[in-house]
Amino acid sequence: MSLPEGVERRAFDGTERFATRGEPVYGEPTDGPWR
Repeated sequence: MSLPEGVERRAFDGTERFATRGEPVYGEPTDGPWR
C-alpha cells in the first residue's frame, strides 16, 4: 500500500509514525521540516 504524496513514515523519538512537512499545529513531535 502506497502513501499519499507528501506523506512518509519517519521515526520520532524511536517510534515510527506518519509524517508530513510543515509547521507543527498542536505540539506534535518534529524532525527538521517534518512533523
